[in-house]
Amino acid sequence: MRSLPLHELAALPRAEALQRWRDERNAAVVRPLLWGFAPIALVMTIVEASRGDLLRAGGSAMTLALLAGGILGLRRDRWRHGFHPALLTLLAAGFTLWMVITTLFPMVMFASIFLSPLLLLLLRLRGSDTPLLAVGAAGVAGIRILAGGLEEAPDSFWGPFIGIVLVNAVAAWAGWAMTRRQAGRFIAEWSVASSRERESSRMREELEDARAIQLAMLPSSAPDVSWLELQGMSLPATEVGGDYYDFLPVDGDRVAVVVGDVAGHGVASGLLLSGVRAGLHLLRADLAEPRAVVERLNLLVRDSGVSRLFMSLVVALFDRKTGQVHVVTAGHPPALRFCAATGKVSAIEASSPPLGTRLPAAFPLHTEPLEPGDLWLFVTDGLLEATDPRGRPYGERRLMDELAAAARRDPRPRAVEQALLADLATYRGESELQDDLTVVVVRVVPSAGA
Repeated sequence: MRSLPLHELAALPRAEALQRWRDERNAAVVRPLLWGFAPIALVMTIVEASRGDLLRAGGSAMTLALLAGGILGLRRDRWRHGFHPALLTLLAAGFTLWMVITTLFPMVMFASIFLSPLLLLLLRLRGSDTPLLAVGAAGVAGIRILAGGLEEAPDSFWGPFIGIVLVNAVAAWAGWAMTRRQAGRFIAEWSVASSRERESSRMREELEDARAIQLAMLPSSAPDVSWLELQGMSLPATEVGGDYYDFLPVDGDRVAVVVGDVAGHGVASGLLLSGVRAGLHLLRADLAEPRAVVERLNLLVRDSGVSRLFMSLVVALFDRKTGQVHVVTAGHPPALRFCAATGKVSAIEASSPPLGTRLPAAFPLHTEPLEPGDLWLFVTDGLLEATDPRGRPYGERRLMDELAAAARRDPRPRAVEQALLADLATYRGESELQDDLTVVVVRVVPSAGA
């Protein structure tokens, strides 16, 4: 029987956990006894059979069969769902067979003084089982007397019989007292562990709900924009990530791409993200002026009441009518632009603070040309700060080089995204991802230039 750790027992109902605790300890007691008596029974069977005493050989063989059945049942874990009744049956049959053995081999009668009390002391039985087995252990000794008549019982039998009764009574009381004390300690430990398990289960459910909400905040698919190809993905490092991205069409000629990252992850970051997302959707019509929207979001995060949480953000407005891309960054990694005409990658640097700071903040607007075939890449620092097995970060330089190489091989956003993730996986090796990771790729359709 496999021993369950306390945290697994804590997931069981109280009565079931207590019975499992008893069963595990009883199995640990019964197993060595079965293995210890089996060779003795085998030797006795062989010896008596060789002497031609079939009655004694049969009694020894029955004992051996009982012991072998118990060993196989424990070894194959067949009793894991019914160990307690199987143990009682085994003990009842064992006591009965022991009476047969003492009848056939009177010289082993005195061993009964030690065997049954030892079991009553070591086994962790229910309160109702202890007197039953104590009476059974001593009572079966009277079967021979009742069967043969009291007047035929040898006088030498009464001394051991009375001794067995007294010793079993004392052992039963002592075993019950020890079982009650140890069971009380187990229940106390189980109660603490069960309380923790319930709290952990509740937290897991809350995190799963928050995770579902956070995933629902991400776009299920990119909007159908004839002049842009849009691709994005986000991989959280925990149940509730701190990363966010979205595609927000303002009108037929303007689309805003938003990528954000809360400093941290968990439920608090998810709540902050939901507030920022709601603000962005409420201000969608104002995204034609991305700097004003970022300034208002900064006030929203600062006044959210969630202390010590900041959020980096980049908003890029792709404007087909003016042929420009307007980028506003708030403490976020720079947007990268792959120029199809030159084959070079440039970074849109910014030195503004993240959203939520109480310091005076300015969020400058950067404007770049909207050129046909250009690729734009937006990531969170989970990608840049991912490390190799030696602890070296992936870094912006490697990302720019890989973006250029991927764009030359296959400029489709999906292909570029997969190439970047594959290179990151190769670089990381067996290193764990320490932070949420988001990648958004935008391509200006070659026929959609200004």
